[in-house]
Amino acid sequence: MQVREQLRPLLDIENVAFPNRLGSVQGRRGRKLLAAALEEGADAIGGTPLAEEDQRALIDEVIRLALRYGHLLDLHIDESESPVGVASRFRPALSGRTPPPGGRF
Repeated sequence: MQVREQLRPLLDIENVAFPNRLGSVQGRRGRKLLAAALEEGADAIGGTPLAEEDQRALIDEVIRLALRYGHLLDLHIDESESPVGVASRFRPALSGRTPPPGGRF
């Protein structure tokens, strides 16, 4: 976060809190670290659902946190030979949700 502030006059840096394995045994610790990153000034929250054992749990958690903190959501769902098919699997998790103020899903 300090580097972002130091370089602000020169370039725009966005810090993305990017969880890993939230659905695993270490998930509890990961959720705590993720919340801490958001509280300390991360600009967005991200995730790679295809890398998770419980993809829906990751999506639900990062959406919940994005809404709670009013942050942008950066889901990497293109890690596939068929990104359109992957995106359609996750669309129901986002439908009916309201993006954070000024944000988007």
